[in-house]
Amino acid sequence: GVKWAGSGSRSIPRESLTHLRVEAALICQEAHMTNKLARICTDGCCIENHLKGGGIGGWGATLEYVVDGEVIATKPLSGALPQTTNNRAEVQAVIFALAALKRKGLSVELVTDSQYVAGQLAGNKTNTNHDLVQAMRKLAQSHTLTVTVVKGHSGHAGNETCDTLAQTAARAYAASVKVAA
Repeated sequence: GVKWAGSGSRSIPRESLTHLRVEAALICQEAHMTNKLARICTDGCCIENHLKGGGIGGWGATLEYVVDGEVIATKPLSGALPQTTNNRAEVQAVIFALAALKRKGLSVELVTDSQYVAGQLAGNKTNTNHDLVQAMRKLAQSHTLTVTVVKGHSGHAGNETCDTLAQTAARAYAASVKVAA
C-alpha cells in the first residue's frame, strides 16, 4: 500500500482508504465522461521544515465533481503527518487524494502550488522521497491527469482551502502531542 512519511513507514489503514473511496465515488462516479471531471486541489505543510528530518506536518485536499464547468459536489480531506518535510507533505496530499478516487481512468485536474509535485509528475529525476514519488506516479498513471500549478497564498480559493486544511491538521496534531507529553 501507500506508505506514510516519517522514521518508520506504516501502511495507511485499509478502512480509511475504503471510507474515502466510497465518498469520492459519490463525487466522481461519472467523471469519465468528456464534459465531467474530478478536480483535486492539494497542499501540504510542515510546521518545522527547517529541522533536520523535518517536523510535524499536514496535508489537505479537496475533491470536486465538475460537470460542464460547474462544481456539483466537493469533499474536503486532510490529515497530520508526525515527521515530514514540506515536499513530502505536498506529495502525500496528492497520494491521499488520488487514492480516494474509486474509479480508474478518470479525467482529473490536479491543482497544486508545488513546483516539486508538478516536476515529479512530469517525470523529473528525484534525488529524495523515492518511495512517495513512486507511489504518486503510480496512482497518477491510473487517470488522465492534467496538472495546474498556482501560486501559493495568492488567493486561489482551492489552494487556500487546502492550505487551511493542512495547517489545521498539523496544528491539531502538534497540540495533541504536547498535551500527551
